[in-house]
Amino acid sequence: IEFLDSYIFIILKDTNYINNELCINQISIIIGSDFIITLQETAENIFKDVKNRLEKNAVFQKRDVSYLGYTIMDLIVDTEFKTLYHIGEIIEKLESQLLNDPNPSITGEIHRLKSDILTFRSLIRPLRNLISLLEKEESDIIQDNLKIYIRDLNDHVIKLSEITEIYRETI
Repeated sequence: IEFLDSYIFIILKDTNYINNELCINQISIIIGSDFIITLQETAENIFKDVKNRLEKNAVFQKRDVSYLGYTIMDLIVDTEFKTLYHIGEIIEKLESQLLNDPNPSITGEIHRLKSDILTFRSLIRPLRNLISLLEKEESDIIQDNLKIYIRDLNDHVIKLSEITEIYRETI
């Protein structure tokens, strides 16, 4: 995250599983006082949920662009919970296989999952720092009434971190 005179530049990582493989997408967000620009590495439309929120919620439409930036970050954090849910399902499946039908191929799957968890963990730590900086930094672009939402987002990222640590210890 960089706080510049007329805008804030944020780089986030978004994860999901495609064909049981952890995929990472970089998302860049530039928030100015009256504009927002987003860039992403993949063609996947991750912003359709933001568009749906905009269309359905009249109150949302009256907010400033910093609230839209927060909404995009919130959407990305929600996506990370989906990734963790998928990891949890894989852990349960592997535990069941170990108990009911142990075979040597499970070792490779466990190793791959452990690698995925460590990768995910390495992406969550900078996100915690980014959200914390966003909460503490004084900026003309981020409205004070948005700080409560950013604190909530920070709580969600802490929860992501805690679940990731539990999964890391479990596997």
